[in-house]
Parts: sequence; structure tokens; C-alpha cells
Amino acid sequence: MLVDDEQDIRELYARILNREGCTTIHSFSNGADAVAAVEQETNDTDVMVIDYQMPKMDGVEATRRIRGVSPNIKVIMASGSDNLSDFDKSLFDAILTKPISFRDLVNTIRRISTS
Repeated sequence: MLVDDEQDIRELYARILNREGCTTIHSFSNGADAVAAVEQETNDTDVMVIDYQMPKMDGVEATRRIRGVSPNIKVIMASGSDNLSDFDKSLFDAILTKPISFRDLVNTIRRISTS
């Protein structure tokens, strides 16, 4: 699952991940839509890459809610913010700072998928 308010970022991550053999099933522009999808569907998501700052619901609150419904999803926080001390980092399996290299993204997904 990819959750980022920038469509170009979602599309780019999806292309890179698909090329690397990952399947992108869901893509959302804000945390509220991602939470609603997880709450309404049988969840087949293994890994979620979620942005920190988004409209409607930020990545931290969305992750809290999603973990309440589906606690086994591996979550990577992708943040362009320098101030990452504002939230509980234990919610996340990994935190990457934008701009994210594609190799770091793919390697992080592989690492947390096997843990």
C-alpha cells in the first residue's frame, strides 16, 4: 500500500516497486482514505509506505488506526520533515527521510518483510 498526497510520488514508487517484483495493490492520497480501505476490506496488505504530512489525516494517526485493525502490516514512514521527534517512532517498522533513494526503499521493504 502506498499513501502519499503527491500523485507523482505514488506513481513513481509503484513503478519502481513493480519493477522489483513487489505488487502495489492499493494507493491513496491521504491517511483517512487508507484507514477507510483497511477497515472496509479484507486486508491483503503486507507492507505500507506512508507519508508523514498529508491532508485529512497524517501518517502517524493513520498508522495508529490501521494498526488497530490490522496490527501485522509492516509500516515504513516516509518523511520530508526534519522534525521527526513529534511522534512515537515505535509505530513504524522503518523511517526513511525524503528524498528516498529507490535502492533504500526496496532494501527496506525486503528487510522488514522478512522480519
